Amino acid sequence: MTPLMVRTPPIQDMTPGIFLYPAVLTDRYCFMQTVKAEWDWAANTGYTRVNLLYDKAENALFECIVYNGDFTIKQPVIMTSEITYGDKKIACVQNIRSGISY
Repeated sequence: MTPLMVRTPPIQDMTPGIFLYPAVLTDRYCFMQTVKAEWDWAANTGYTRVNLLYDKAENALFECIVYNGDFTIKQPVIMTSEITYGDKKIACVQNIRSGISY
């Protein structure tokens, strides 16, 4: 087995830990999300998330927000929490609630 990428530093060396969740993987891109394992009980906030894109052709990592150009209202596409399928023609699926104008 050959790893796609290796974390530096490993999560065991981080305080607080930052978890990495790979999501959508295409021939060129890997969409991921980091979640910082930290919670502020007084402010009731935490678990900060950052969306990442790894470009295999450029060997580069970027923070990203993906938008669907078909929507009239600019709304980010959730790349990490929806079901993906093994069909190479479909990279990601997102549920759209009825009653919302896009």
